[in-house]
Amino acid sequence: MVCTAWGPDLDAGLPPKETGVYNFKHCGIAFFVESWLTLINDKEMIRVVFKKNVRTISCLLIWIFLGSGCQQTSDLIPQVTISSTSETTVFETLTPLVPIDIEPTSTIETPTAQPSHTQNPSPTVLPSETPFPEGFGLVPDLRGIPISEARTLVSEAGFSFLFQDVLNPDVPPSTIIDQDPPAGTVLPLNEIIFLYRSFQALEMYAGGACQPLLITLPAGKLLYWVDLDEGVSYNVRTDFRQGATQVSDYRMYLMTEFDNKEEDSVDFKPLAPGRYVISLGPYEVSKSDLEQEGIIKAGCLWITPEDLN
Repeated sequence: MVCTAWGPDLDAGLPPKETGVYNFKHCGIAFFVESWLTLINDKEMIRVVFKKNVRTISCLLIWIFLGSGCQQTSDLIPQVTISSTSETTVFETLTPLVPIDIEPTSTIETPTAQPSHTQNPSPTVLPSETPFPEGFGLVPDLRGIPISEARTLVSEAGFSFLFQDVLNPDVPPSTIIDQDPPAGTVLPLNEIIFLYRSFQALEMYAGGACQPLLITLPAGKLLYWVDLDEGVSYNVRTDFRQGATQVSDYRMYLMTEFDNKEEDSVDFKPLAPGRYVISLGPYEVSKSDLEQEGIIKAGCLWITPEDLN
């Protein structure tokens, strides 16, 4: 059984009995006696208590004499419940439950990514020629043109040039076959561009036979090219008495030479197989002799492998 009292100024409670049960009359008498003892000692309190707790006192009187209870309806007065057990007394403050209207939850749909229909921007077209600082120029492409045309293009671009002869029987003579730096390079004006010009020479064979030396111009050098094998020693000999005899690679890098006025031969052993150039001269003949003869025979050139010596 639960004993309930109301009012902020009231405090009800009795020591628990062995059965842990209270009846309404016991609870009411105890409250009534305790209240009157308090009021007798404090007259001012009497006036306040009666004024504020008329309904409560009335209920207590009904409990005492009739044995029935009444219910407090004021929402402002908390309910204090005393629960008795065999061991301890537990005081619990009961708060009225306020119903909460819970609206049904709505499903939130996460938007899915849609494919974009925006067209990709068109690529920016850059100018074909990139501007370069003042005082600089763009190296032109000179490969495959005659050296006479290359000279004009180099001059118009604001540069100078040097050229080197390179043996290449497969292209017309005096054709630019390479350049350094390559086309499209930006250089300060008046810089030098190196050109590689093709030249041709008469082909001869290494076998010990005489290669006739024929002069067709009043001055210059006699040029021949020959295929030589790596590791084989060759004897290069001539009876030509002007200038010197030189053995060079196809780029005209000198390998060996001798003075035609003092010597007539030299032994040469190539480090790599390939085409080698034999040059004799420089020489000079009179124009009258050349005009009279047309071609001047100037001796022989022999290139003999060591196994045929």
